[in-house]
Amino acid sequence: MMIHLQQDQVECSEVQRDATPSNSSRKSGKLNGTSSHSDSRSSLEFALLQKRIEQKETMRWVFAGDSESCSTFNSQKTFLREIEDYTKSKLHRDSDIFVNATYAGARLDHVRKRIQIRFSQFQPEVVIVMCGFAECQSGVEKCSDFEMSFIALLKDIEKVGAIPIVCTPPHSDVSAEAEGHIDRLIFIEAIRGCVVEHSGLLIDFWADWENQSDSEKFWDAANLRPTPAGLQRMKKFFLSQLDLLQPENASAQKVRKSLQTSQES
Repeated sequence: MMIHLQQDQVECSEVQRDATPSNSSRKSGKLNGTSSHSDSRSSLEFALLQKRIEQKETMRWVFAGDSESCSTFNSQKTFLREIEDYTKSKLHRDSDIFVNATYAGARLDHVRKRIQIRFSQFQPEVVIVMCGFAECQSGVEKCSDFEMSFIALLKDIEKVGAIPIVCTPPHSDVSAEAEGHIDRLIFIEAIRGCVVEHSGLLIDFWADWENQSDSEKFWDAANLRPTPAGLQRMKKFFLSQLDLLQPENASAQKVRKSLQTSQES
Protein backbone atom coordinates (compact mmCIF):
# COMPACT_ATOMS: atom_id res chain seq x y z
CA MET A 1 0.00 0.00 0.00
CA MET A 2 1.26 3.46 -0.89
CA ILE A 3 0.23 6.23 1.45
CA HIS A 4 0.52 9.74 -0.01
CA LEU A 5 0.88 12.62 2.41
CA GLN A 6 0.40 16.10 0.99
CA GLN A 7 1.04 18.78 3.60
CA ASP A 8 -1.36 17.80 6.42
CA GLN A 9 -3.70 15.58 4.38
CA VAL A 10 -3.47 11.82 4.11
CA GLU A 11 -4.63 9.84 1.09
CA CYS A 12 -4.46 6.07 0.80
CA SER A 13 -4.41 4.27 -2.52
CA GLU A 14 -3.60 0.69 -3.43
CA VAL A 15 -0.59 0.36 -5.67
CA GLN A 16 0.91 -1.97 -4.83
CA ARG A 17 25.25 -3.96 -10.37
CA ASP A 18 26.36 -2.18 -12.82
CA ALA A 19 26.26 1.17 -11.07
CA THR A 20 29.64 2.86 -11.01
CA PRO A 21 30.59 4.72 -7.81
CA SER A 22 32.72 7.85 -7.87
CA ASN A 23 36.42 7.66 -7.17
CA SER A 24 36.09 9.71 -4.01
CA SER A 25 35.34 7.93 -0.74
CA ARG A 26 31.60 7.55 -0.14
CA LYS A 27 29.64 5.67 2.49
CA SER A 28 26.61 3.66 1.44
CA GLY A 29 25.40 0.10 1.57
CA LYS A 30 28.31 -0.99 -0.62
CA LEU A 31 30.79 1.88 -0.40
CA ASN A 32 33.26 2.55 2.38
CA GLY A 33 33.34 5.64 4.53
CA THR A 34 36.27 7.75 5.65
CA SER A 35 37.00 6.07 8.97
CA SER A 36 36.94 2.62 10.53
CA HIS A 37 34.20 3.85 12.91
CA SER A 38 31.92 4.96 10.10
CA ASP A 39 32.73 1.78 8.15
CA SER A 40 31.69 -0.36 11.11
CA ARG A 41 28.49 1.61 11.72
CA SER A 42 27.56 1.50 8.04
CA SER A 43 28.16 -2.25 7.93
CA LEU A 44 25.85 -2.75 10.91
CA GLU A 45 23.10 -0.65 9.31
CA PHE A 46 23.51 -2.49 6.02
CA ALA A 47 23.36 -5.88 7.76
CA LEU A 48 20.25 -4.81 9.70
CA LEU A 49 18.51 -3.76 6.49
CA GLN A 50 19.35 -7.07 4.83
CA LYS A 51 18.05 -8.98 7.86
CA ARG A 52 14.77 -7.06 7.85
CA ILE A 53 14.34 -7.63 4.11
CA GLU A 54 14.83 -11.37 4.55
CA GLN A 55 12.23 -11.59 7.29
CA LYS A 56 8.54 -11.92 6.47
CA GLU A 57 7.23 -9.23 8.82
CA THR A 58 5.66 -6.15 7.26
CA MET A 59 8.06 -3.23 6.87
CA ARG A 60 7.11 0.43 6.72
CA TRP A 61 9.16 2.60 4.38
CA VAL A 62 8.80 6.37 4.84
CA PHE A 63 10.06 8.60 2.02
CA ALA A 64 10.60 12.17 3.21
CA GLY A 65 12.12 15.30 1.68
CA ASP A 66 11.96 16.91 -1.76
CA SER A 67 9.79 15.36 -4.47
CA GLU A 68 11.12 17.45 -7.38
CA SER A 69 14.24 15.38 -7.95
CA CYS A 70 12.45 12.03 -7.83
CA SER A 71 9.37 12.39 -10.05
CA THR A 72 8.65 13.19 -13.69
CA PHE A 73 7.06 16.50 -14.66
CA ASN A 74 3.50 15.16 -14.61
CA SER A 75 4.27 13.12 -11.45
CA GLN A 76 2.71 10.01 -12.98
CA LYS A 77 6.03 8.25 -12.57
CA THR A 78 7.98 8.56 -9.33
CA PHE A 79 11.08 7.00 -7.87
CA LEU A 80 9.03 5.99 -4.84
CA ARG A 81 6.54 4.07 -6.95
CA GLU A 82 9.37 2.37 -8.82
CA ILE A 83 10.87 1.14 -5.54
CA GLU A 84 7.51 0.00 -4.20
CA ASP A 85 6.62 -1.91 -7.37
CA TYR A 86 10.02 -3.60 -7.41
CA THR A 87 9.85 -4.53 -3.73
CA LYS A 88 6.47 -6.15 -4.18
CA SER A 89 7.05 -7.87 -7.53
CA LYS A 90 10.71 -8.91 -7.24
CA LEU A 91 11.32 -9.17 -3.50
CA HIS A 92 7.81 -10.57 -2.88
CA ARG A 93 7.11 -8.25 0.03
CA ASP A 94 3.44 -7.63 -0.74
CA SER A 95 2.49 -6.48 2.75
CA ASP A 96 5.08 -3.71 3.02
CA ILE A 97 3.71 -0.19 3.47
CA PHE A 98 5.22 2.76 1.59
CA VAL A 99 4.56 6.26 2.92
CA ASN A 100 5.10 9.19 0.56
CA ALA A 101 5.82 12.23 2.73
CA THR A 102 7.79 14.11 0.06
CA TYR A 103 6.70 17.42 -1.40
CA ALA A 104 8.12 19.97 -3.81
CA GLY A 105 10.68 22.40 -2.43
CA ALA A 106 10.93 20.68 0.95
CA ARG A 107 13.18 22.39 3.48
CA LEU A 108 14.90 20.50 6.25
CA ASP A 109 13.46 22.41 9.21
CA HIS A 110 9.92 21.72 7.99
CA VAL A 111 10.73 18.10 7.15
CA ARG A 112 11.95 17.53 10.72
CA LYS A 113 8.73 18.90 12.21
CA ARG A 114 6.47 16.87 9.91
CA ILE A 115 8.41 13.64 10.19
CA GLN A 116 7.91 13.44 13.96
CA ILE A 117 4.16 13.05 13.30
CA ARG A 118 4.83 10.36 10.69
CA PHE A 119 7.00 8.44 13.16
CA SER A 120 4.13 8.21 15.65
CA GLN A 121 1.66 7.32 12.88
CA PHE A 122 3.63 4.64 11.04
CA GLN A 123 6.59 3.54 13.25
CA PRO A 124 8.85 2.98 10.23
CA GLU A 125 11.67 0.47 9.89
CA VAL A 126 13.28 2.49 7.07
CA VAL A 127 13.31 6.24 6.40
CA ILE A 128 14.56 7.43 2.99
CA VAL A 129 15.53 11.10 2.94
CA MET A 130 15.31 12.56 -0.57
CA CYS A 131 17.52 15.65 -0.59
CA GLY A 132 16.81 18.55 -2.93
CA PHE A 133 18.23 21.98 -3.64
CA ALA A 134 15.79 24.19 -1.74
CA GLU A 135 18.33 24.74 1.02
CA CYS A 136 20.81 26.21 -1.47
CA GLN A 137 18.58 29.25 -1.89
CA SER A 138 19.58 30.35 1.61
CA GLY A 139 23.21 30.65 0.53
CA VAL A 140 26.34 28.90 1.74
CA GLU A 141 26.46 31.03 4.88
CA LYS A 142 23.58 28.88 6.16
CA CYS A 143 25.40 25.61 5.43
CA SER A 144 26.55 25.10 9.03
CA ASP A 145 22.95 25.47 10.24
CA PHE A 146 21.91 22.97 7.59
CA GLU A 147 24.51 20.47 8.80
CA MET A 148 23.34 20.73 12.42
CA SER A 149 19.71 20.25 11.37
CA PHE A 150 20.63 17.30 9.15
CA ILE A 151 22.54 15.58 11.96
CA ALA A 152 19.55 16.15 14.26
CA LEU A 153 17.28 14.55 11.64
CA LEU A 154 19.51 11.47 11.45
CA LYS A 155 19.43 11.19 15.23
CA ASP A 156 15.63 11.52 15.22
CA ILE A 157 15.41 8.62 12.77
CA GLU A 158 17.72 6.45 14.83
CA LYS A 159 15.76 7.17 18.03
CA VAL A 160 12.68 5.45 16.60
CA GLY A 161 14.72 2.41 15.60
CA ALA A 162 14.58 3.10 11.85
CA ILE A 163 17.43 2.84 9.36
CA PRO A 164 18.18 6.20 7.70
CA ILE A 165 18.92 6.06 3.97
CA VAL A 166 20.05 9.41 2.60
CA CYS A 167 19.80 10.14 -1.14
CA THR A 168 21.64 13.05 -2.71
CA PRO A 169 19.81 14.72 -5.61
CA PRO A 170 20.90 13.50 -9.05
CA HIS A 171 23.67 15.41 -10.79
CA SER A 172 22.31 18.23 -12.91
CA ASP A 173 24.23 18.68 -16.15
CA VAL A 174 24.50 22.45 -16.04
CA SER A 175 27.45 24.73 -16.66
CA ALA A 176 29.94 25.13 -13.84
CA GLU A 177 29.52 28.87 -14.32
CA ALA A 178 25.75 28.71 -13.85
CA GLU A 179 24.29 30.64 -10.94
CA GLY A 180 24.09 28.53 -7.80
CA HIS A 181 26.25 25.68 -9.10
CA ILE A 182 28.97 26.16 -6.48
CA ASP A 183 26.37 26.37 -3.72
CA ARG A 184 24.96 23.03 -4.85
CA LEU A 185 28.38 21.40 -4.68
CA ILE A 186 28.93 22.73 -1.16
CA PHE A 187 25.59 21.43 0.07
CA ILE A 188 26.17 18.05 -1.60
CA GLU A 189 29.46 17.71 0.29
CA ALA A 190 27.72 18.74 3.51
CA ILE A 191 25.17 15.94 3.06
CA ARG A 192 27.89 13.38 2.40
CA GLY A 193 29.86 14.56 5.42
CA CYS A 194 26.88 14.33 7.78
CA VAL A 195 26.20 10.72 6.77
CA VAL A 196 29.85 9.66 6.93
CA GLU A 197 30.46 11.20 10.34
CA HIS A 198 27.16 10.32 12.00
CA SER A 199 24.77 7.68 10.68
CA GLY A 200 22.87 6.34 7.72
CA LEU A 201 23.42 4.69 4.37
CA LEU A 202 24.31 7.07 1.55
CA ILE A 203 22.85 6.67 -1.93
CA ASP A 204 24.88 9.18 -3.91
CA PHE A 205 22.76 9.83 -7.00
CA TRP A 206 24.82 12.95 -7.74
CA ALA A 207 28.06 10.97 -8.04
CA ASP A 208 26.40 8.22 -10.09
CA TRP A 209 24.86 10.56 -12.68
CA GLU A 210 28.03 12.61 -12.82
CA ASN A 211 29.83 9.48 -14.03
CA GLN A 212 27.32 8.63 -16.76
CA SER A 213 28.26 9.62 -20.32
CA ASP A 214 24.61 9.76 -21.39
CA SER A 215 23.19 11.55 -18.33
CA GLU A 216 21.57 14.24 -20.49
CA LYS A 217 18.75 11.81 -21.29
CA PHE A 218 18.00 11.50 -17.57
CA TRP A 219 16.63 15.07 -17.28
CA ASP A 220 13.72 16.79 -18.99
CA ALA A 221 14.28 19.66 -21.45
CA ALA A 222 14.15 22.25 -18.66
CA ASN A 223 16.69 20.29 -16.60
CA LEU A 224 14.27 20.37 -13.66
CA ARG A 225 12.87 16.84 -13.28
CA PRO A 226 14.02 13.33 -14.19
CA THR A 227 12.71 11.58 -17.29
CA PRO A 228 11.37 7.99 -17.10
CA ALA A 229 14.89 6.87 -18.11
CA GLY A 230 16.29 8.91 -15.24
CA LEU A 231 13.93 7.29 -12.76
CA GLN A 232 14.98 3.87 -14.03
CA ARG A 233 18.61 4.79 -13.45
CA MET A 234 17.79 5.99 -9.93
CA LYS A 235 15.97 2.75 -9.16
CA LYS A 236 18.80 0.59 -10.48
CA PHE A 237 21.48 2.49 -8.57
CA PHE A 238 19.46 2.58 -5.32
CA LEU A 239 18.79 -1.16 -5.40
CA SER A 240 22.33 -2.07 -6.42
CA GLN A 241 23.82 -0.02 -3.59
CA LEU A 242 21.60 -1.83 -1.08
CA ASP A 243 22.34 -5.20 -2.71
CA LEU A 244 18.66 -5.70 -3.55
CA LEU A 245 18.90 -5.76 -7.35
CA GLN A 246 17.72 -9.07 -8.79
CA PRO A 247 19.24 -10.26 -12.10
CA GLU A 248 16.96 -10.01 -15.12
CA ASN A 249 16.38 -12.97 -17.38
CA ALA A 250 16.94 -12.64 -21.12
CA SER A 251 13.27 -12.16 -22.01
CA ALA A 252 12.80 -9.44 -19.40
CA GLN A 253 15.85 -7.59 -20.71
CA LYS A 254 14.46 -7.73 -24.26
CA VAL A 255 11.08 -6.31 -23.14
CA ARG A 256 12.73 -3.54 -21.12
CA LYS A 257 14.96 -2.48 -24.02
CA SER A 258 11.97 -2.45 -26.36
CA LEU A 259 10.03 -0.20 -23.95
CA GLN A 260 12.98 2.17 -23.56
CA THR A 261 13.35 2.43 -27.35
CA SER A 262 9.64 3.26 -27.80
CA GLN A 263 9.79 5.90 -25.06
CA GLU A 264 12.83 7.60 -26.56
CA SER A 265 11.48 7.62 -30.11
